[in-house]
Amino acid sequence: VQHDKFKWIICGWQVDGTCAVIEYGASLSTSDLFEKMVDPRAHDGSPLISLLAPDLPLIAEHGLIDSGYNTFAIYDFCIRTGWQWYPSKGTGGIELSGQMVAGRQDFYEGQPILRYHYNDHALKTLLYNSKISKAHDAKWKSTRLYLPHDLTEEFIVELLSESLVPMRTSGRSVRMKWEHNTRIGPNDWGDALKMQFALWQIVGPQYQSALANPSFPKS
Repeated sequence: VQHDKFKWIICGWQVDGTCAVIEYGASLSTSDLFEKMVDPRAHDGSPLISLLAPDLPLIAEHGLIDSGYNTFAIYDFCIRTGWQWYPSKGTGGIELSGQMVAGRQDFYEGQPILRYHYNDHALKTLLYNSKISKAHDAKWKSTRLYLPHDLTEEFIVELLSESLVPMRTSGRSVRMKWEHNTRIGPNDWGDALKMQFALWQIVGPQYQSALANPSFPKS
């Protein structure tokens, strides 16, 4: 969520945690963002389809959206989606007691709201050091992130705008911190992709549990 637009990424996930970026774009309003969820489209306006089931429409089942800016408007949007989208907020690891993602309760017009807080540093390390940097490493045995071959220059530049830099603490020790270099460009796409991995921490175990159920349809 930026001040004038909502940058979004649609990803497909395998149950083992393998991720592929399917499409990305920007919306000017929450109404347009909701339409993208109901009827996801490619850049050229054609409907997105699954190669495994080309006769069935591709459905965006869940979304995670930053609620740090215009918080109550985001809460209202999540309610209107029937909680297919979850509000979220990036935090430091100390607040989450070492957890990658944790639910926190808030309130909106007297209604309890579940907002997910994610460890910003840990997720950036997972994305940049494990997923992106290892994408073409044949020896990498963990699950992979697949990016489209036709990424725009804008998208690529934004992925390169974050880097680990040493920072001296008040105790004079040095620790590494992710820093956004604004001279390179914004980091919106990197943040959106990072939030995909936060979302997977929430919904991934649900899919894995369902698939392990003997009554779950395998075809």
